[in-house]
Amino acid sequence: MHFHFSSRFILPAFFLLAGLPTALSAQTTAAPAYGIVSLSANFMREKPDYDQELGNQALMGTVVTISDKQGYWLKITSPDPYTAWVNEKGIALKTQEEIRQWLLSDRVICVADYTHVYRDADPDSPRISDLSRGGILGKRTGKNGRALKKKGYLGVTLPDGRTGWVRKQDAEDLRNWVDSRQLTQDNIVREALRYVGMPYLWGGAAVGGLDCSGLTRMVFYMNGLLLPRNASQQARCGMAIDTEGVRQGDYSSLERGDLLFFGNRDTGRVTHVGIYIGGGRMVHASQVVRVNSLDPSQKDYYENAGRLLFGRRIAGHEKDFPGTAWLRESPFYFPN
Repeated sequence: MHFHFSSRFILPAFFLLAGLPTALSAQTTAAPAYGIVSLSANFMREKPDYDQELGNQALMGTVVTISDKQGYWLKITSPDPYTAWVNEKGIALKTQEEIRQWLLSDRVICVADYTHVYRDADPDSPRISDLSRGGILGKRTGKNGRALKKKGYLGVTLPDGRTGWVRKQDAEDLRNWVDSRQLTQDNIVREALRYVGMPYLWGGAAVGGLDCSGLTRMVFYMNGLLLPRNASQQARCGMAIDTEGVRQGDYSSLERGDLLFFGNRDTGRVTHVGIYIGGGRMVHASQVVRVNSLDPSQKDYYENAGRLLFGRRIAGHEKDFPGTAWLRESPFYFPN
C-alpha cells in the first residue's frame, strides 16, 4: 500500500530516538516529544479525522515520536518509519526519562494471535484491554523481584500505567524472545502461513486485518527484524533477485522466504508484495491473506502473476539497505 516513495517516509527516522534528544526539531506545538502506544493496535490516519485514510497501525508498547497536535489528534512517527495521525487516547505521553525507563524495564511480548488483559488472574474478571500478536507490555514483579504469576497468569503493566493479568502461554519475556529470533527460511514461511485467511485491510499491519506490506512487515517483525512500512520501500531492502525465469516456470533463482514484488512492468512502479514459500507458490495479502501459485496451469494461479517485477532476499542480507533494523538494535525497542 502507498506504493510510491514519499519524502515523508525518511529512513533515518529509525534513529530518531538514538541518544534520546530532548526535543524534536520538527515539533510545532507544545505536544510532548514521545509516547508509547497503549492500544492493542493504534490506527494511524493520513489526516486528523476518523473519516481519513488508514495508513498504518502501531502495536501496543511501541515507542513513537510526536511532532504535532490538533485537537485530540497527535501526529506520530512509528519505527517503520511512518508518520500519521492517531487519537490521543491511544498514546501514553512520556518524558525522555520515562521512555528510557520503559526501554530498560522488563517487558513481555504477546505471542498469541489475539488475547486479553484481565483485571484479575481470571478470564471471568473484567477486561482491561485486548492484545494482539507482537504487542509489548511491562512485566510486573513482586517484592522478591520475580515476575508476578498466579493461576496460570502473568502480571503485566500497560504503557499508560494500568495493571492486569495475561495468560502465561500468551506472552514471553521480550529480551529472551528477541534473543531467540532466527531469520531462517523455515521461520519466515511458518510465520507467513500463520496469517492465511485473515481479511485484507488497507493500512492494516496487525492481526485481524493486513495489507500486502503490512503482512510482510509483521512476518519479519515476529522474526526479530524491522522492515520499512511500504512495499516500495521494502523493494529496496536486501539483495536483488532476477525473476525473469519465473515467467517461464523456472524458480531456481528463488529461495523460500524471498520477497516478490509486482507492479507496472513499463514503469517499474511497485504495487504489491508477497512471500515466496517454495514450489512456485507464495503467500500474500490480496483481498484476503492467501496462498497462490505463480504457475498459470494451476487452479490457484495468482491472476496478477504476470506483473512480477523482481525479488529481494532479506535473510542473510539484512544490512544491505539502511531501511532494516534488528529489534535488539533499534532504539525504539531497546536503549543504545
